[in-house]
Amino acid sequence: MRHTLLFTTVLLILVGCGNRPQSQSGDSSTSTSASNIIEMTTSRAISGGRDTIDLGRIKAGDVVEYEVNVVNRDSVAMVLLDVSASCGCTMLDYDANPIITGDTARITLRYDSKGQSGSQLKTIRLYTSLTPRPYTVLLMADVYQ
Repeated sequence: MRHTLLFTTVLLILVGCGNRPQSQSGDSSTSTSASNIIEMTTSRAISGGRDTIDLGRIKAGDVVEYEVNVVNRDSVAMVLLDVSASCGCTMLDYDANPIITGDTARITLRYDSKGQSGSQLKTIRLYTSLTPRPYTVLLMADVYQ
């Protein structure tokens, strides 16, 4: 909970300072925003922890790329077994190699806002070797025409 509150506060400061993804010209542009860090432990995975990524306002048709760094803070190696999204509009790339204690794995997500409008809430589930229960990341965006 403390990490989520800290992340949300930092994110609000960055968004307030105008550090949002900037669209490129064209109908379907891609923009990249700053990275997010998720610190994973067995207890955090078991507790059903949750993080939120707010992509801010996005023009309909834009594709936003976002990197999430998962840091293994557990005492044993961890493997990302699967990463899934609740919608086909969110594509995910990740490395399935073991992550030893203290190391980081990168998950790249691409959110395609084509055909969407208004407030969007997508769910991303991280399945790790630490527990059979998935860790949830909520993806939020405000898509405008």
